[in-house]
Amino acid sequence: MSGIQQLLFATKGQAGIVGILSLSDQTLGIVGTDVALRVGYELGSDGKAYKALSGSNVLLEQWVTPPVAAWQFEVFVTVATAVGGTVNGTIGAWLPMTIAHQWYIQANTSTNNESITATLAVTLRKVGDTGNIDTAYIYLSAHK
Repeated sequence: MSGIQQLLFATKGQAGIVGILSLSDQTLGIVGTDVALRVGYELGSDGKAYKALSGSNVLLEQWVTPPVAAWQFEVFVTVATAVGGTVNGTIGAWLPMTIAHQWYIQANTSTNNESITATLAVTLRKVGDTGNIDTAYIYLSAHK
């Protein structure tokens, strides 16, 4: 699902903080000749999502408004598909959004014409809830 918004109410002593959740599907790719060509997806504890490249991040969207409400959520990532390599990062566990989390693929050989692709299912929910709030699909590709 893309761009779903859900109204959530804070607990943990910060009553009155309302988090509006919006997580979008993304297609993130990189083409280059670097020996270690890397592309990934990062969910920040600052309430923003980033395209994570070799050495830098590019802002994609704000996944929760206001950003201070990020602590209310946790994220779960599964690998839907992976071709030519593996996905790095914590897979298959609920992770608190009190810290940033990143998942990436990396082409490591010096050989040209190497392609790695992966599709991630990124699911967010409110801490302590059993139902999923929003899922986005992240398509990663690296070609050298």
